[in-house]
Amino acid sequence: MNPELKEKLEEFCRCFEKEEKFLNIEQGNYKKLIYHLYEKFKRTSLLYIDAFNSITLKFPEIELIPLLRVLIETNLHLTYVLKGIDNKNEIEKMYEQNEKHGFWLTAKLLNEKKEKTPEEQKFIDRFYKGKEDREPKRNIIFKSIKVLAQKTNKEIFYYNYYLAFNNFVHYNSSTYVNYTYQEDNNHYFYSSGKRSLDHSEELQKVFDMVILNTFAELNVFLGSDEIADKYNAMYYLTSLKDVEIKH
Repeated sequence: MNPELKEKLEEFCRCFEKEEKFLNIEQGNYKKLIYHLYEKFKRTSLLYIDAFNSITLKFPEIELIPLLRVLIETNLHLTYVLKGIDNKNEIEKMYEQNEKHGFWLTAKLLNEKKEKTPEEQKFIDRFYKGKEDREPKRNIIFKSIKVLAQKTNKEIFYYNYYLAFNNFVHYNSSTYVNYTYQEDNNHYFYSSGKRSLDHSEELQKVFDMVILNTFAELNVFLGSDEIADKYNAMYYLTSLKDVEIKH
């Protein structure tokens, strides 16, 4: 992966974070959502680049697939929030309900534990006791990434990438061939420096597509010429510089 890409990504972010429209998003949960999703995407992207170019682990791209899936999911949520700016109140309520559901479910599961710490019991008392039969409702986008992808017109993200990465996030023995292989009665681990499959180029293209699509969404949100220039500088350092990107 081009090491200059990280530098251009950071330049884009520094410029973006100084934009008046970004700084002056109306206070409240809507602003919190945008800032949270933006920062999560930025930090995960920078970590991904560092790890991809790491010399500590040979062929690190397979271990980075979970991070790539996090980036895709974050892209979908950020797109949904940015494009739903005319329905800010509804979006705020939806994400608040999802938070409440997460706390309720965690407390419910902790309540099944035989021996609880004082902190766990406080958590249960706050989020579950007296509410056992009142599970907070969640919007379908929090139950199905496929639906979220459909609502943001990014089904390709779900079917071509997110779904395909399931077996690398949740253990599946079929991924054995991505970690070790046998040749001439000899057994090789990828960490030894030998491998039978190389997915690095494919995965780099997925990463490039996701970051370009995400920053294109941010660029549209601001409508800034300076941000557009930073985006173009980043674009020409990716593996997709000759590919039309639709967003």
